[in-house]
This record gives sequence, C-alpha cells and structure tokens, in this order.
Amino acid sequence: MLGSDALVTLVRESHDVVTLSVYIDGRVSDPVMRTRWRTELQNALDVVRAGVPDLEREPFLICETRLEQVLSRFDGAIGSPGFVAFVTPDQVRFAEPVATPMPTIAFWSRGARVAPYVRALEHERPVLAVIGGSREVRLYRWHVGSLQRLDSITARDVREDSEAPDRARTGSDAGGHRNVRGATGADDAQRVHDEVVHRLVNETVERVVQLAGGSGWVVLGGAKDIVPRVLTALPRQVAERTLVHPGMKTKATIADIRAAVEEGAARLRHAREQRLVSELVERAHKNARATVGLGPTRSAIELGAVEELLLTAAAWAAHPSEVEQVVSGTLMQGGVVEHVDGDAARTLDAQGGGVGALLRFPAPPQIRP
Repeated sequence: MLGSDALVTLVRESHDVVTLSVYIDGRVSDPVMRTRWRTELQNALDVVRAGVPDLEREPFLICETRLEQVLSRFDGAIGSPGFVAFVTPDQVRFAEPVATPMPTIAFWSRGARVAPYVRALEHERPVLAVIGGSREVRLYRWHVGSLQRLDSITARDVREDSEAPDRARTGSDAGGHRNVRGATGADDAQRVHDEVVHRLVNETVERVVQLAGGSGWVVLGGAKDIVPRVLTALPRQVAERTLVHPGMKTKATIADIRAAVEEGAARLRHAREQRLVSELVERAHKNARATVGLGPTRSAIELGAVEELLLTAAAWAAHPSEVEQVVSGTLMQGGVVEHVDGDAARTLDAQGGGVGALLRFPAPPQIRP
C-alpha cells in the first residue's frame, strides 16, 4: 500500500515528470469475465495515447512497456477490487492491488494523478479488533482485507502483585473465620478478582493505544464486565475512533470478527466524515478558517492555508483536472486529503460542489464564500 507519506513523496518527486497513472477496476462478478479488465485498460490507454504529443511518444511507450511487465503476472483476474500504478520513464513508482474499487482509467501528465487514490487511503486504514474476556483479551489487525491474529493479554500476566486465590480462601476453608476487619474469604477473592480485571483493562488500553497509533480504527467487543471499562479508560483521541460492536462476542469466530470489523470500520469512517463536513460547513458559514467550493479552496491553497481538504466522487467526476490540482497542492503543502461518501458527500456536494477545506488560519475576506 502507498501510505500518506509515500503518496506525498510521489507527488513531490513526480511534480514535473511525465507520468502514466493507471487505475483498474478489478472486480469480477462472472468468472467468464475475469480478464475483461485487460480490454477495458487497453481502451483507456488507447484514448490517452491518441492525445500524447509527438515529443512525448517515446517516454509514453517506455511507461506502457513497464506497465505491461508489471501486469504480466496476472494471467486471469487481478484478485482484488482495484489496481493502481504510477509509472515514469525511469521506473515503476508504484504498482499494487488495492482493496478499494477503482474506475478503469488512465492519465498521461506531468506529475502523478493521485486524486482517485485518496479514496483507497481511507478505506485501507488499519483496524484493530479487540475482544475482551474476563481472563483474556484477544487482539487482531484487519488491513487490506486480511485479518491477522496479534497477541493476547491474559489475566495471569498482570497478577504478580496480587494475592493468590488459594490464600484468599484460607479463612473460609478453616470454617468461615473472619479477620479483624470482618472480611470473609469471599471478600478477599472478589478484591483479588477486581484487581486482576483492573490491571487487565489497563494493560489492554496501553496495548490498544500503541497498536492503533494516531489514525487506526478500533472495533471493540466481548465480556460485559470488560468492554465498558476498556472504552472508558481509552484516551479521548482513541475513543473517538473506537466502536463497540455486538457481533464481537467473547467466542466470536474468525468469520464473525471479519464481518464485525468491516462493518465497524465503515460506520466509524462515515461518522468521522459527517463530523468533518458538519464542522466545515459551520466554520465556513461563520467565516472562520474554512472554505467551500472549488474556487475559494484553490485560492486558500495558493496561500498555504489548507490543513485538510475534503472532496467527493462527484466533484472529481465533474472537474477532474481542477480537483487534481487542489489535491496535489494540499499534499505538497503538508495538508491532509479526505474523500467523503454517503450523507457527508451529499451535504458537501450541496454546500460546495463537493469541495471544501478546513484551514490553518482564517481565509482573507476576498476568498470567503
């Protein structure tokens, strides 16, 4: 996967280099059509080739040959919803399957055309699955359609300073003797259990924060005495990226976990997009550090003011070249680009033609909506 940092590097390094950017729809609904993507790709390349200037025909053919060498490893279907490649005359910059469906389209331009790839970045964000039990917490990572078992955190690992249950039961075994404070063996056993659970929760939170990092989603499930405690103990910036899913039960199967993680990640993503668009619209209407619309956003990029660019598929379809410019400009200035879907996209389409930006500082009056 081409991560955010690598994408920025690609944009900067290819800024003035002729580049063949290729997106392929790898989905197959009928096994008979598993190689249809080749025909569709060839059609897209034919369209691009027809518009290549004479002075750039040789570099284009070199890029086309490099692309074919990469794709020759597929004798049938690609095996993923999409495929993306960025090729320059001197090297293949990136050429890999992606877990996000893509349109089959090709571009020949100075600089890589990365706007369609932004959607893949959001959909391929790692997801941490956390299944909490009273004695063990299991951890999984879901990334690019693959579910990987990580480590486990067990109650045994966090009991070294607690009294053993056998010692707690001593008074009861001796005939129900009560100590000077009136605590029974059962009270001691409960105290030890609570301490073990407390430490289990704390260690789980520490591990989740480490694994989720600054952007990963977290889908949480399991025992009722563990899940609320873990959720409450998570730092706010991680809790905002966490969803409790009822399908993630203590004895969940791999199939159950996969389904819960995919659904949970989608719900988290859509909720985040709605928050971003709502904040954008509110701030824009108050003339406070936000723009809506392609023109004002482009002007804000020229000022170096864009912190986070939001866009929709409709905006890219209507104005592909202009959207590519604001995407590249945002990335080159260290900003973040977010592709939004669903209700958030409909709101942004209605308010700003599918383009808007959260700014580092207030926009000058002349570029405000």
